[in-house]
Amino acid sequence: MSATFKAVLAAAVCLSLASLARAQTPSIVGIWSHRVVTAQGTVGVVWDEFDADGQLHVMIVNPMLTMDYYGVYRVLNNGTVLRAQINDFMPKQFCTLRCSPTTPELQIGRPGDSPLHFGGPSVIYIGGDMYTRQQ
Repeated sequence: MSATFKAVLAAAVCLSLASLARAQTPSIVGIWSHRVVTAQGTVGVVWDEFDADGQLHVMIVNPMLTMDYYGVYRVLNNGTVLRAQINDFMPKQFCTLRCSPTTPELQIGRPGDSPLHFGGPSVIYIGGDMYTRQQ
C-alpha cells in the first residue's frame, strides 16, 4: 500500500468513527420529567418538551397551580450546555373567589445557560436536576 492510500484510508476510518459517535449521541428532543422533592415529599413535577425545531414548552405542576412556559432552546458546546429562553407563560392570573396575577417562577425574555449531561438515552441532567425521558 502506498503512503497516500494509507492516509486516505485512515482519514475515511476517522470520518466513519466520528459520524458513528455523532449518531450514537442521545437526543434531547422529546418530553422529559423531573420530580421536585423536599423533606416533606414530592411537591411538584417539571415537564420539559424539547421540539426538533428548537421550541421549548415547560410545564410546572404543583398542588396549587399548573404553569406553562413557552420559549426556545439550543444545545451548545458539543452537547454540554443547554441555552433556553422563556418568552411567555400562562395562566396570567390565578382565580379562586377572586383573581390575582400570577408571578412566573422562570425568568422571562432572558437566555440562560445550564450544564447538560446525558446519563444514557433516557436520563439527562440539566443543572443538578435529573430528568427522565417520557417520550
